[in-house]
Amino acid sequence: QASVAGLVERLRELDVDAALADVAAPQETPPPVLAAARAWIDAAYAADSVEEILARLRARPEPEAQEAAATIASKAPTSLKVALRAIRHARRLPTLEACLAQELVTSCAFLDDPDFAEGIRAAVIDKDRAPRWSPARLEDVSADALERYVPQRA
Repeated sequence: QASVAGLVERLRELDVDAALADVAAPQETPPPVLAAARAWIDAAYAADSVEEILARLRARPEPEAQEAAATIASKAPTSLKVALRAIRHARRLPTLEACLAQELVTSCAFLDDPDFAEGIRAAVIDKDRAPRWSPARLEDVSADALERYVPQRA
């Protein structure tokens, strides 16, 4: 008991501000990496379609834009179009609850999508990293097919 009281008294005597100042000197932080790329990122991703986003990225001289285009192009065409549609549609939804409801519909629709199983096959089962998407090309994904994933109702 006496040792606890002694500890409390010693803690009261501490100059916490001085102790923190000794160990918490301001750190120099580099500027955010994406801040310098903001202009070309905004210009590329403002396009209305995945195809146009890819075209804009591929037209950029920045290596990061080329890397982004290559990464995007390697993904399932249907998933890419669904993702863009969902993000753009979510901007118009009135509440977080509506956004989460949209996300639930989208996620559940993907459970029955053949690309879901194909992605797992290519990454986890066979580990060949060579998925065969259906459809294989962005231009073959129809707007009607997207309605199943992201219905355009508020």
